[in-house]
Amino acid sequence: LGRYAEYFPQTKFIISLRHPVKWFESFFNFRQYHHYPHMVARPTSKLIGECEAGYPYKPKCMTSCPSGKMDVCTVRANFHWALSRLGKTPMKSKAEKALLQHDMSIDPMPNKVFIMEQRQIIYDHPSAKNFTNDVHDFLGLNKPLTELQPYVPPADKYAEFSNKEAVEHLIHICDEEHEDVRKELVRIGKEAATWITEYFLESEEVVVSSKAEFIKLMKDWGHDPCKKGRRHLLSL
Repeated sequence: LGRYAEYFPQTKFIISLRHPVKWFESFFNFRQYHHYPHMVARPTSKLIGECEAGYPYKPKCMTSCPSGKMDVCTVRANFHWALSRLGKTPMKSKAEKALLQHDMSIDPMPNKVFIMEQRQIIYDHPSAKNFTNDVHDFLGLNKPLTELQPYVPPADKYAEFSNKEAVEHLIHICDEEHEDVRKELVRIGKEAATWITEYFLESEEVVVSSKAEFIKLMKDWGHDPCKKGRRHLLSL
């Protein structure tokens, strides 16, 4: 990060975020499918906490991880920890520090950041109303961006995967067996959403489209999307 600040201070970043529960399901299945027959540790409750001792200052071990986690763990859902390394917030108050319990280096950067929640690319979502225009303006483009297009996700997103044996070992995060890991991811999500909305967005170097709607999306992170009445949060 320090090198970006030194050599590319005008480079702009676009950072996309996803509800931690949905992110975890996607990341677990990505690892499991592409590295089969190697298996990510089960049950998923074993993936609560760090990936390996000394994380994150430890080389990724993938299929050779002593724990068998293949670098899949809930600690990686602390997206606000990674964002804090950009040095966009004061980090002086006890309240803010309490949300950033990590020892990663902080590299203050002058680079501007456009932050988005993944549901903002759903073309008819309220938060997507000005999305393409705001990205266009942030990047300073001369030509307009193509408008968002309708997308209907398949009923079974894994049906078209060619390796059927690997598909048998993928998870559906809303299954009861994953309740413990969901609880931890929701706890992390609530803290991440608090820091992002109360601290990160206050920086003049951070840009967001439809701020009020974005904040509503972030508040969803403090809820389990698998619970009754919350299934709409499973979009994307």
